[in-house]
Amino acid sequence: MSKQLVGAKFFKKIEDSDDIKLVRVIDQYQVVGNVDMVLIRDLDTNEDIRMEVFELGNQYKQLEADGLLMISEVIADNNHDVLVSAYSMNSIREKKMTPFCVCRQCITDLYYNLLIKEESDMITGMSMNVLNVPQGFNFGYMLLSDKVVTNDTILIYRDDIIEDILNLYRDSLKLDRYDECLRTLYKEHCTAFPEALFLDEHKGWCKSVSKLLSENNFQSDVDQMFGITTVEFEINDYITEVKVNEDSEESYLSITDELRYWLSYLYKLNINRVYVLPFENDIDFDDLKNSRYFIFRDKVKKLYIFVYTIDGEYKEAELEEKDKQLDFSTKFRIHFLDKYRELHKDEF
Repeated sequence: MSKQLVGAKFFKKIEDSDDIKLVRVIDQYQVVGNVDMVLIRDLDTNEDIRMEVFELGNQYKQLEADGLLMISEVIADNNHDVLVSAYSMNSIREKKMTPFCVCRQCITDLYYNLLIKEESDMITGMSMNVLNVPQGFNFGYMLLSDKVVTNDTILIYRDDIIEDILNLYRDSLKLDRYDECLRTLYKEHCTAFPEALFLDEHKGWCKSVSKLLSENNFQSDVDQMFGITTVEFEINDYITEVKVNEDSEESYLSITDELRYWLSYLYKLNINRVYVLPFENDIDFDDLKNSRYFIFRDKVKKLYIFVYTIDGEYKEAELEEKDKQLDFSTKFRIHFLDKYRELHKDEF
């Protein structure tokens, strides 16, 4: 049967309270009589509850997903392979069925080819999104297969961490079978490199989906799909409360001047005012479509939306001077994952 609700979040308002109960569909199945059932998890208590899909729809309202994660085992050229792809719901609604990004094990890393000196240095495994396709390469090659052995789909949201999603659905969707496929491929690789047998990864070959995705920075591609920039500091340390005006008792959350200067310098904008919205599942981005905003994920994986205004002319010289004074380089950093750094550690 279709498992189109797997990953979906549902919510309802708690009576006599302003609080919201949020649950997530962990599995979807049928029982005798072809009754559609779901296993849902209370995201506050981690309690699992089984109920009919009909009952779920009566008690809760579905929260629209932001994307779709697909994990597949395929056969290409008589070889098994594992690939993971992510789609934005906007593209699915527009019937554009090409994923935004794909991570695949049995493919030569084209990006790494630019760095190697010898063909023997080549590694395998690669994540690619539609915005960073190397010249002369067809993105469709990332999806080529002769047969799909099995696949699973999971609805995802902006605040999801892919590693957490894999752990959450490991048992209900039996995701270990993809790890088993990767382990088989790894053993075949070890016939030529027996020294790699007890490692978790060697020359790009990985023993698990989690390792494959982390080694190839797949989370960064998914974040790019959602317009998220990850930074290596805690944003909460730079949030401040600002009065609407001097005579008002009302206030809003903003950021320190130090962080505002950094944003201006980073994005080459003369940012005047910033309104901070801690990310909540009920934020409607359609309400922000006429606003300027950034979405950041900080080092503790918390999401924030910065709605900002600009004023006057961007003056790079002034901000460069601020850059020197505030020593941004050691305090504020964009998270940059480099899978090749360890392989070339003597060169960095």
